[in-house]
Amino acid sequence: MAKKFNSLRANMPRESRDRAHACAREMLAEMSLQDMEGMGGSLDIIARFPEGDVKVRQFGDIAPAQ
Repeated sequence: MAKKFNSLRANMPRESRDRAHACAREMLAEMSLQDMEGMGGSLDIIARFPEGDVKVRQFGDIAPAQ
């Protein structure tokens, strides 16, 4: 019989859970764009200037180069 992940995680030692959480945070902080395509999120590109931030419009709005 399959076990739910939450019940398996609840039975892990606290140190193991903390290590796994830290590893997951590190992996998410360094994901490539290709890895993110299937996660259902969105990408915002922000240009930062001394005068303020500018959100770059979605690249889907730009016609492809011919």
